Amino acid sequence: MDFQEIKKKFDELNITPSMLGDNFENYCENNTEDVDYSDSIKINIFGEDIVEETGSYNDLSKKIDKRFREIFGDYSYNRTRNNDDVTVIFCFQDHDVYVMLDGWYSSYRGDDFSDATFKQVRPQEKVIITYKQV
Repeated sequence: MDFQEIKKKFDELNITPSMLGDNFENYCENNTEDVDYSDSIKINIFGEDIVEETGSYNDLSKKIDKRFREIFGDYSYNRTRNNDDVTVIFCFQDHDVYVMLDGWYSSYRGDDFSDATFKQVRPQEKVIITYKQV
């Protein structure tokens, strides 16, 4: 997959920049519904319905990650924060595609990617010279 195909797949699966920026933390909240009055919920993980016991969000996050990898292949995730700016880079290793999201941070809300868009980036090596007292 190239960048445009990944972006198209994001659209098909309703994967938003905010969802990726939060590393799927809010995915559980936004895609679950009560199955009945028992302690079970139904969650749609990228087109696949799964019934889970409530309170098992650790297992659920693993299933979200597994399903994401089934669709997009292996990936890594890097988040950096510089003052109020937050940047997240997703590297889809199987496709050699890098996707960047720019967000912002506030103490009352945390990281926010509501205005972010998917941007294709490439790694670029930088050489930095510093000086040390002798």
